[in-house]
Amino acid sequence: MTTAKAALVTSTTAETAATTAAATAATNKAALTGPIVDAVYAAKDAGVASTAAATAAATAAASDVTAQAAATTAKAAVAAAKADQDAKQATFTAAQTAYTADPTAAKLTAQNAAATAYVTATTAYDKAVTDNQKAIDAGVASAAALKTANTAATAAATASTKATAAITTAAADYNSRFKQDVANEALDLATSTAAQAAADTAAAKAVTTKATADATVTTAKATLVEKTAAQTAAAKTLTEANATLAAAVGADAITAATAAVTAATTASTAATLEAATAQSAVATAEAAALVAAGNVTTTAAAAAAAKLVVTADTTALAAAEKAAAQAAEYAATGNPAGTLLAAIQADQGGEHGDDVVDAISTNYGYTQTNATAIATNTAGVAANVATLETHEGLVTTNIANIATNTAGIAANVARLDVHEGLVTQNIADIAANKSQIASNQSQIASLGADVYSLRSGIAATLATAGMPMAPGKGWGMSVGVGSYESESAIAAGLTFAGEKVNFKFAAGNSGGETTLSAGAAWNF
Repeated sequence: MTTAKAALVTSTTAETAATTAAATAATNKAALTGPIVDAVYAAKDAGVASTAAATAAATAAASDVTAQAAATTAKAAVAAAKADQDAKQATFTAAQTAYTADPTAAKLTAQNAAATAYVTATTAYDKAVTDNQKAIDAGVASAAALKTANTAATAAATASTKATAAITTAAADYNSRFKQDVANEALDLATSTAAQAAADTAAAKAVTTKATADATVTTAKATLVEKTAAQTAAAKTLTEANATLAAAVGADAITAATAAVTAATTASTAATLEAATAQSAVATAEAAALVAAGNVTTTAAAAAAAKLVVTADTTALAAAEKAAAQAAEYAATGNPAGTLLAAIQADQGGEHGDDVVDAISTNYGYTQTNATAIATNTAGVAANVATLETHEGLVTTNIANIATNTAGIAANVARLDVHEGLVTQNIADIAANKSQIASNQSQIASLGADVYSLRSGIAATLATAGMPMAPGKGWGMSVGVGSYESESAIAAGLTFAGEKVNFKFAAGNSGGETTLSAGAAWNF
């Protein structure tokens, strides 16, 4: 039953398609009056295609204006970033050269600042390329699309012009009768195909209906068996209840047995009615199955007959198409058979021996021309083969060269990667050196202050050393001056001279730095 339903769906679909095809063929036949109609339809189609292509080209042009504007802006942004990168690189190179020639702290700072600016500009350039590449690529793609659309529009316009001119040519075609025959046979075939599809659908429906009827018979018979068994069981129960009633002794037993007999009688009656109903259902289902079987046979015969009609129409269409093709061949410019046919048609009762000889002679001339052309083509083919072999060698060489270039490019990329790493390392090293130089400058500045203080202390020490002992015994006062490395100092103090011991206390000053000293001497 499932297979039958599937066949029904398939045949229904085929019927719909065939009906649509038949309606289309009828429409075409109603409009067809000869080759001129084909030419008109072709011209209309070409005109529509030309209009659509022109619209597409205009749309592409409008889109290209936007895309090219965006691409120009993107290119300008990339160019600006590149110019800034080049300028920063030039500044860094100049700063590096200046520091190499005179490695001062100021020029080192300038070099480091230029390096940082160059790295920043390089990052900005890379980002500009990344951010604007899509717009640039879109501009290229849009230009290509516009070129394609313009080419298509030109081709469509040319085709439309050609199709329009073909209307005049088609009007002079004498074999319209053959084309009309083809259209008629095509319509007949479409109609008979639709009829066959409808017959196949009816046959499939009949098969489905029979399958359903057979299933109904099977179900009805199963129900009848069930109801017959129930009827038998109910009759048995009733017999047993009657036997129990007959054997019952006592009022209670008789009452209970009587109730059982009544219930069994009711159940037996109902079971008998259900069995009779089931029997009737079986008879009805079997009758429907017989009708369905007959319908299957009838619809199958109708489908077979429709198929024969389709076969006949197919044969007729093939014959019409062959005749139309032959007529078209005769109508070809320069065909001697066409010339002979035209002469016979113009004078159907005349003598056409000369016309036949002329046709044969013309064919012979064509044969000779073809033989010459074939020989020329054979030589051309041989030359082309030789040329292709030469090109094959060149292609092989190009493949090898491309492989070599690819390897070289890969090697260059690897070297560039190494150099990029070295440049990055140099930038890091320069930054580290900058930090270390700044630290050294701080330490040197601190050392300069220490040296200044040391020179002041030496000058004060010399001033203290230059203080003489006061003359005579007892306490006295002494002063001294000193100088060292452009630092001057003065010292003053007290002295004491005794019989056994001498003392000297002094304080010195130089450039804000103060020194103190004391000494004693004993006589033993």
